[in-house]
Amino acid sequence: DPYLDIQSVNIKQEFLEIRTQSPLRLDQHYYLKLQGHKKRFLQPDGVLDSLYSDKPLGCQVENNGYAFRVFAPRAKWVHLALFERHDDNRSTEFPMRRD
Repeated sequence: DPYLDIQSVNIKQEFLEIRTQSPLRLDQHYYLKLQGHKKRFLQPDGVLDSLYSDKPLGCQVENNGYAFRVFAPRAKWVHLALFERHDDNRSTEFPMRRD
């Protein structure tokens, strides 16, 4: 797990606002570990509100082939699973890449 230098901490009702010296990476998961407590997943507030993509999502015909796009800016990885039939249990998986 990566460590970040903390700039400031403010308590706001039931929330803990933590400001870091450097920005958080969207493709990285961060946790808070306090002595005597379990580590807790940190949810960056408002980060996703400013993100968008103007590219068409889903399956699109492009350049004599197919393009599959999803909007998953916080994902570490995404795999596309293709099935021969809708009720098959087995699939062929393809790792997707960011574009």
